[in-house]
Amino acid sequence: MIAKRHANLLHRNGITSTVTSPPPSGRSWDSSPAAEFGKYLFDHPEVDDQLPEGAYVYFEVAGETEFNEYSRSLAGRQSKESGAPVVLVGVQGLAPPQGSRLIAPVIEPVRAVA
Repeated sequence: MIAKRHANLLHRNGITSTVTSPPPSGRSWDSSPAAEFGKYLFDHPEVDDQLPEGAYVYFEVAGETEFNEYSRSLAGRQSKESGAPVVLVGVQGLAPPQGSRLIAPVIEPVRAVA
């Protein structure tokens, strides 16, 4: 759900991520970079000014050759088909996910809510 919200943020800004399915290796890099980039744009709105309208954003992750080739090929295909500008976002990797920010939640089953 969070990834979908951030993907919508990218789409609202006229930006499309080309990485929408995992590369053939089955690695889990599929939509994580796009979701994280959405969060990054939310935290750094000045970066949005650097992105051309309607751009296709693709990602390269250090040390992930197969993913990078897959991502680059999708970006190339999208660019040829639409003529849209392409933006490369190169990253060293992804930090470990953070846990929940809830403080001492109390979970109670309830039969019915009035």
